[in-house]
Amino acid sequence: MVFAFILLSAVVIIPAQQVPIINEKLLDSRGIRKAELVSPWIVTGTKTSFDKTMLGRNCLDLVDFEQDCSGAEKVDYGDRIGDHWDIFAISGRADSRTRMIDLGVHTWSDNFTIPEVEPWPALKPGERRSITINTSGANGRPGRNPDGSDSNKTSKHNSAYSERSDQKVDYAHAPLSRQVTSTISMQGKVAKPDSFSPVTEVNLGHMYLIHVVNSSDDHYVLLRVDNIVRAEKVSVSFYTFRLVYD
Repeated sequence: MVFAFILLSAVVIIPAQQVPIINEKLLDSRGIRKAELVSPWIVTGTKTSFDKTMLGRNCLDLVDFEQDCSGAEKVDYGDRIGDHWDIFAISGRADSRTRMIDLGVHTWSDNFTIPEVEPWPALKPGERRSITINTSGANGRPGRNPDGSDSNKTSKHNSAYSERSDQKVDYAHAPLSRQVTSTISMQGKVAKPDSFSPVTEVNLGHMYLIHVVNSSDDHYVLLRVDNIVRAEKVSVSFYTFRLVYD
């Protein structure tokens, strides 16, 4: 007999099945599940508005696996940066080291090796990580607003304003990895640039591997993008497991 049930009316459990991934340390899988993440940003013509009633539907809790934005570790959909309107963003508790990587195009019937993902380095006592998002235009031209819409005015009140008229890089249309950067500071002084990034572009058919790590959790989530309606919603299937370490 086949059973399926719903968590918070959104996360659907599919009967456990053999997933042909390869890793001898894989343990404690609970089958493939599905969810639909819906953006809280609504586009009407050229205007963009934020719909608070959609909050919760844009997040997947990476510990309880419910659609809930209040969880300690979660992935959410709906952020917009420059030309990038389909983004996954990872967020977690203060001691979170959770990291997400893109494994490329795969289906659940593929045979492929699951790598071990090194979590982001833990901050040392007194260190603080800062994230900078730059969607400014080049040579003083307008860039993008925080919601991804066009900026028609070069105003200092606009976060997409480029203060340097000689800036050669058009960050509004740059790759996501150039728009989002991070630094680590100590006692208010920037100590060093950091490779940390909480965001990953959403690509149809791609598999993403998330290593969920904090002081009380250590497990993996393998997530596939099954369908995208640009800037509106993304349908995903996911598979959770732990690895046994030597």
